[in-house]
Amino acid sequence: MRRPVRETKSKSAWPDGKAPTIVVQVFSAWSAKLAGAEVVGTYGPEAVTAEQLSDLSRKKPQLVPDNVHMTTGTVLPDSGARQVGIVNYPDKGMDLLTFYKNAATTLEKAMNAS
Repeated sequence: MRRPVRETKSKSAWPDGKAPTIVVQVFSAWSAKLAGAEVVGTYGPEAVTAEQLSDLSRKKPQLVPDNVHMTTGTVLPDSGARQVGIVNYPDKGMDLLTFYKNAATTLEKAMNAS
């Protein structure tokens, strides 16, 4: 199966050359796939419960893409995971390609900072 072109570019941002582990808000899972990340868990759209917090933290994700349009606040506090806001749909006047490029760039910056 051919990988999307953007995913290939995102690989250069992977920490230590390995796909980052991600816990992602269910409506933003597409962004993790775009970056070629390893999704180790999902949450939402409702707030994370204490049980989910424990379970998701135990998976030791590096990143937590959060849907900025439906944020639940800090998802995994004190877990060491970097939370990054992902825009879940294009703003007025933004074409779809720019929307996807912006999401990929946001994740690449977060991965480079990890």
